[in-house]
Amino acid sequence: MSGSYDRLIARTLFLGLAYTLAVLTFGCGGGGGGGGNGGGGGADTVAPVISSPSATPTILPPVGENITISATVTDNVGVTSVTATITKPDNKTVTVTMTASGSTYTAVWRPDITSIVPGGQFKIVITARDAAGNTSSSTQLIVNIEGPPPPPG
Repeated sequence: MSGSYDRLIARTLFLGLAYTLAVLTFGCGGGGGGGGNGGGGGADTVAPVISSPSATPTILPPVGENITISATVTDNVGVTSVTATITKPDNKTVTVTMTASGSTYTAVWRPDITSIVPGGQFKIVITARDAAGNTSSSTQLIVNIEGPPPPPG
């Protein structure tokens, strides 16, 4: 909380005496009453934590199939969104929203057949955001696309 706030106290104070004033705050700065996030009611500056990111399969057949993306995401106050940004072999991107089951977030994405280039790869980065706007990103995940079958021989 910042700034100054005046409140008239309806009691008589006597000059020359020491007084103690207690101030209670409720719902200030995301701290839920002055300390819910460990910061004494201050702003949330802690980004979400992404652990165990994965994409399966790690090798995609040239005919395509679903890619399942998952990660565990936690935050000291609360996660508001988790997305996966997929860079296709042609460097175009698509972003999918991941859904939560507890702290595990998942998404299933099926590439369109025109974006599957034998020998290419899909690059995936998971991004998490909290209510204060703090974000974090996972390490890049790679799904390789199988090359063409070897020539008969």
